[in-house]
Amino acid sequence: MEKEILTITDVSALLALPEAEVGRLFSRGELPGKRVGAHWYISRERLLQFIADVERPHPAPELSSMDAPKSLPEKALAPRWRCHKCEEIHPPDVVECSHCGAPRKSPLLGYRIDRSRWGF
Repeated sequence: MEKEILTITDVSALLALPEAEVGRLFSRGELPGKRVGAHWYISRERLLQFIADVERPHPAPELSSMDAPKSLPEKALAPRWRCHKCEEIHPPDVVECSHCGAPRKSPLLGYRIDRSRWGF
């Protein structure tokens, strides 16, 4: 009689993969399973369904005009920053507060600020 609930060892034997690889597949969510404590389990039926879905090619979804990618708003691409002293809000390219003269503490996107150099 075949087991209904399979362990990593059982799955690795059925898929001819090392146990470590099967564990990684479970951890990354590529293989559907349930974790109980430190152990992963999957039902035989679900594993067979997973294998059948992998073998069957999935058709590419058709994009309608409603699904077309939209451009990101400027606010998301270049967030404003708030001065830590006077709470004034500034555009992303300003590095010093125009109201109180305090330097910007939040880093510019894509750049690293040497905090020791500026005394932060």
